[in-house]
Amino acid sequence: MTRLEAIRQRLKNATPGPWRSSVEGPYEMRVAETDTMNVYASVKVEIDMQTDDAELIAHAPDDLRTLLACVDEMRGALKEISSVSTYYDNTLHMCVTATETLTSIEEKLR
Repeated sequence: MTRLEAIRQRLKNATPGPWRSSVEGPYEMRVAETDTMNVYASVKVEIDMQTDDAELIAHAPDDLRTLLACVDEMRGALKEISSVSTYYDNTLHMCVTATETLTSIEEKLR
C-alpha cells in the first residue's frame, strides 16, 4: 500500500464529520463531530494548548480530502500531457493544458 493509499484508507475509516475543535481550560483540547457533539479526541496537555493546534486537527479531514482531490487532478493532467506528447510534439499545447490545470487547482485551494 502506498502512502497516499494509506492516507485515503484512514480518511475513509474516520468519522466523516464535519468536526469542530475546542480548548477546555488550559489543559484539555477536544475535537468533536459538529452535528452530534460526540467527542473523538480529548487530549490532556501539560502546557497551554493553542487554539490553532485544535483547529488544525479539526480541519484535517476536509483539508486532506481537498489535497487528495488536487493530487488526483494533477495525476490526470500529467497523464493527459504525457499522452499528448507521445502523439504530438506540440509544446504549446502541453503548456496551455498545464497552465489551465494549475489554475483550476489554485482555484480549489482558495
